[in-house]
Amino acid sequence: MLILGFLAAAATFACPIEGARYVLRGAPSVIARFRAVETNPEWPSRIAFGISLPRAARPVWFLPYDGGSDGREKLASTTDVDAPGWSPPDPDDGPRPLGDLEVLTADDRYDFTAESLRRGAQAPAHLYLVGMSDVLWRRRVEGRQVSVPQQFFDRVSCGAR
Repeated sequence: MLILGFLAAAATFACPIEGARYVLRGAPSVIARFRAVETNPEWPSRIAFGISLPRAARPVWFLPYDGGSDGREKLASTTDVDAPGWSPPDPDDGPRPLGDLEVLTADDRYDFTAESLRRGAQAPAHLYLVGMSDVLWRRRVEGRQVSVPQQFFDRVSCGAR
């Protein structure tokens, strides 16, 4: 009971998105985080979302963007943001190794939120990447199929890594 109270309290304090760290429910070795990156006006979020997968040498990276008139938040796969000389891809035909994913954000009560994923914003308590499991299996990461559960990412910490 004490642990549940602690988790509820931790989920409600201020947490800037660029310091948030998440764990995939049911697969604690799958860790995700947001970090600040320099982008351009075509990618106004100024953050990247990285997922570290078991046995993968590098995280897979995504750039958040507003899906437009459908009002859905999306993640565009991008190349390694830690690579020397990385720059954001062209939004129309730049490389997207894993394609795009829709992302649903939720607060600590699992109420879906409509806040954009942008530098300086409050980090969602939970993230759900629609179709992530299928994308990682079909598109392959570093030449291998990756099997992960289709589940929520739960925020586990805030602050600089």
